[in-house]
Amino acid sequence: MKVEGTKSNFMVLYSCYHTRVFKAPAPKIGEVMWCVRCRKEVVVMKAPPEIRIKCDDCSYGRGFGTARLNAEIQAAKHRLGNPTHTVHLYDGYKIAYTFGHRNQSEISMMQVSDQEIPF
Repeated sequence: MKVEGTKSNFMVLYSCYHTRVFKAPAPKIGEVMWCVRCRKEVVVMKAPPEIRIKCDDCSYGRGFGTARLNAEIQAAKHRLGNPTHTVHLYDGYKIAYTFGHRNQSEISMMQVSDQEIPF
């Protein structure tokens, strides 16, 4: 969950039910952190989901923490270098957006002799 009124501060819930605000990157669920109030190590129960990208057609994939814009830029760069690839942007475990995903056989291939001046 994102703390209102801030750009990159995220609230994390510990197993002791205390909360703490982190700047990006926030810790992941399951990490062991130090709770200042309890003065002991506790496990992170709730944290913002990680943004990741993964290409369906090759082994390209990266994690970006909470930086969605950086993930979108890298997915677009990968698609520019590999126009036939399909890249998924994951928000946690859900696909948030798909870059590409078009059928390459639908692109019309005109012959040079078929081209005419439209006027």
